[in-house]
Amino acid sequence: MVSELDKRHTQLDFMKLRGFWDPRVPSESTTSQSITDRALPKTRKTQVPETADPKASHKSSDLVKSFQPPAAPLLVKQGSPWDYYEKMYQLRLGLDHRIIVVEERYPPAEELANVYSIRRFSDPDIISRQHLFGDIRHPNFVSAKQIFLHDSQCYVVFEHMPCSLHEVRDNELLTELRLASIVGQILNGLSYLAQRGLQHGSLSCSNIFLGYDGIVKIGEQEHCHQVPSRQAGRKDVRDLAAIVIDLISGDKKDDLFTFDRWSASHAIEFAEQSASAESTEDVSQHPLLQLAWEKVSLKGLANFGIAKARRGCGRV
Repeated sequence: MVSELDKRHTQLDFMKLRGFWDPRVPSESTTSQSITDRALPKTRKTQVPETADPKASHKSSDLVKSFQPPAAPLLVKQGSPWDYYEKMYQLRLGLDHRIIVVEERYPPAEELANVYSIRRFSDPDIISRQHLFGDIRHPNFVSAKQIFLHDSQCYVVFEHMPCSLHEVRDNELLTELRLASIVGQILNGLSYLAQRGLQHGSLSCSNIFLGYDGIVKIGEQEHCHQVPSRQAGRKDVRDLAAIVIDLISGDKKDDLFTFDRWSASHAIEFAEQSASAESTEDVSQHPLLQLAWEKVSLKGLANFGIAKARRGCGRV
């Protein structure tokens, strides 16, 4: 006999759900198990409370499809970045994305000093892959400004992104429309990457960032690498399933009530479809992305995330 609790809540296989986010689950590169084996079970389709405006919605044509040639490589300067930038404070975003927030020491005449983020790399392999920071230029990727080589360390100066998606997980402000804006912008970046024959391969809520204006940007370009054209975009779009589940549930992945809030939306269905997708094109027409999403709808959520990120702030 079905209990009243079973009638009231969305039925999900949480053992399979854990496969999206549990770090103990082997990655695609270390196991022959298909990621579809860890996909979410089918959920019922119900009417979405936030209906789309056909005239204003972001159709798949809004996703970046045109090839964009690589930008000129960044100039590499020998010397200390601290001769040019003043340390303001250090910040930990997400689980362990550490940056030093800096200000220009010598801004152009009659201009305010700009604020940037600096990341330090001690891995010697970064030197051989530093071109990635300059080659990957897209509105939905964190842009690099300059590279310094000093005392066997590599310092990369980036535009400052004040919070990550990790800071806005399991948030009541995260509506279906705002989720669509996040996912749509991520897909823009992933489509661009796949067109370049590149794969990020390490996407998570901790290395995707949210700006003051609501723009979403992918970071940690050092993970990007070339893959065969038929594989470009496959792992990244499948990793997007884990990101969606992480956003809507946070640390409450065993809580039926958390998922019940999303049972009338397309969020879980999107995660299911992207978990077995072969490319970004496979999910570009999903109903979640047909909502009339705009990046400006994320401004309030971004401010919440920025306030939460301050907990990881400290003196340098």
